[in-house]
Amino acid sequence: GTNHTWEVALGWKKAGSDSATVDSLRTVVLYAYDIEDVSSNGDVDLDAGDYIPIAENPENWRLSYQGLDLTSEDRYGLQFDIRTTDLEISESRGPIGEGSQSQVACTIRAPYVRVTSGSPNPVFSTLRSDSSGDLEDNEFIVTLDPTSVCGETTLDQGTVLMKIAPSIDNYGIRLYPHEIEVTYSDDNESFARILITPRTSLETPDHSSLGTILESTGQGNSICTSAQCADVYFTIAERAGTGVSSEFNNYWIFGVNGATFDFDSDANLVPLTRADESILYGHAAKAPEFYQGFSGPVDGGLELVEEGYISERGSLFLGINDTSVEFQMSHRLARATWWLGPSS
Repeated sequence: GTNHTWEVALGWKKAGSDSATVDSLRTVVLYAYDIEDVSSNGDVDLDAGDYIPIAENPENWRLSYQGLDLTSEDRYGLQFDIRTTDLEISESRGPIGEGSQSQVACTIRAPYVRVTSGSPNPVFSTLRSDSSGDLEDNEFIVTLDPTSVCGETTLDQGTVLMKIAPSIDNYGIRLYPHEIEVTYSDDNESFARILITPRTSLETPDHSSLGTILESTGQGNSICTSAQCADVYFTIAERAGTGVSSEFNNYWIFGVNGATFDFDSDANLVPLTRADESILYGHAAKAPEFYQGFSGPVDGGLELVEEGYISERGSLFLGINDTSVEFQMSHRLARATWWLGPSS
């Protein structure tokens, strides 16, 4: 034939469940091994408006990719910034001091990370350590310098400070147990979690979800073997499915070393970070197997991805440099839209 890039598979139907004889044609499957050989843009990755002709000679039908069903109101910015000036929090705005019922002043030594959302609503929440209840706001602070203090309490790397509520100017504190989880929600529905993991916890077995994720690849443990290692790792776990896939999450993973996000580090032969403006991405997987089991609707496992990459949920990685990491986070699970119709 003249369609050398296409293959056809025929599916036959048996005469009965106990019969070895087929008596009718059930399906005809038309497929191509290499999509880039048939796609309109000559690439395996399709942009909105690109299509696959079915078949080529003659071309009578097209399967066109229409893009994701997201609008500008479905995505909001998420930014991680390294701040290089000390932050002073007065006693009247500070958290409750350890072992007391009184507020205390804090000195957050630079560098530290400020995490902000572009959503007008409070999207972050976490359980507070200095009192009962939760903290809730659309921004929070993560300590990096272990000489930071609140009252008499020294703050370990990875400690979170967040305001009690958007309408209240007072801070509460979440002290680091092994890994801190900040819930990411919209309209009271949680769609993601931000995990903050100091290196000491990552490299201790069973002390962090990130450690379990990395070790599940089967390519080694989560101990950094580079000259440079992250002081604190950030993992954004997004819900990537619904229904029977509702427990699957995709993962954005990056770290901070000193006062930079953009550096090289590895765990054995597995890259953790790269100084080439890429970050580690984990395709949709389900706990507790993670990458020992099934992952990703198309690709599986972990890989380094660059600016412009879109997650299974529909969030967009905008870029990374020394002092910031930016995303456009999808607050709604995206769906790819397709159109099948005649070529003309």
